[in-house]
Amino acid sequence: MIPKCLLCNDIGVVTREKDGQWYGSLCHCVEQKSIECMIQASGLSGDERSIRFEQFEVTRQTEKMNQVVQLYLMEFPEIFRSRTASKGMALTGYVGTGKTMLVQAVANELLDRKIPVIFVVTPALIGELRAAQFNASGQEIEEKILTLSTVDVAIFDDVAKEKISEWVQTQYFRIVDNRYRRRLPTIFTSNHNIDGISQRLGDAVASRLYDLTKGRQVWCEADDYRLRKTMLTKASANERV
Repeated sequence: MIPKCLLCNDIGVVTREKDGQWYGSLCHCVEQKSIECMIQASGLSGDERSIRFEQFEVTRQTEKMNQVVQLYLMEFPEIFRSRTASKGMALTGYVGTGKTMLVQAVANELLDRKIPVIFVVTPALIGELRAAQFNASGQEIEEKILTLSTVDVAIFDDVAKEKISEWVQTQYFRIVDNRYRRRLPTIFTSNHNIDGISQRLGDAVASRLYDLTKGRQVWCEADDYRLRKTMLTKASANERV
C-alpha cells in the first residue's frame, strides 16, 4: 500500500543524521491528521464547514448580534485564559434570525485557529443520548457526555427546543454543570430567553448557562430570514410574469 505521507511513510516520525547521530522529529503530517480529526469530530457537516461570516446578511435588527460575535472572536484568546466562568456567548431570539449560521461561522473560525470545537443541535443530541442509554454497558452515553463536558469549546444549537422530561433535564445539567465547573467556553442559541430556559430545563441549568455566557447575551427580534428570502423570490418571480 502506498503511504499517504512520503516523508515518514505514515509512521509520524522523520529521522535525520547529523554528525554521526540520528535524530527523530514529528512529521508535519501528524499535525495535519490531528486537524483533520478535530474537524471530523466537530459535528459540522461538509456544507456547514464552509460557512463564513461573509455569508451572513447583517441588517439593522441583526447588527448587534453580529457585533457581539465579532468582538467575542477578537477577544477570544484573552477570554480563554481568564479565570472567570463567563467565557461563552448566548444568541437567543426569534426563529430564523441567523443565530445558527453565526455560531457555525464561529465554530469554523475557531477550527481554523486549530481550537477543538464541537457543534451540536441539542434535540438531535438528546436523541443520541436516549439511544445510547440502552447500550448494555452504558459506556456510550458516558463517553458522549464526557466529550461534551471537556472539549475546549462547545456550541449548543436550539437549547430547550426538545420535548422536556426529567431525564432530559438531568442530561442537560450533567453537561452544563461539568463545563461550568471546568470554566470552559460554552456557546448556545435558543428561541427562549433565560427565563424560558429556566421554565423548561430548570433553574439549575438556566443559572449556569446564564453565568457561562454573562456579558455576551443577545436577544434578537429580527424577521425570519428564511421567510424573507422566500417572499423576495416569489416577488421576483411575479415581476417576471
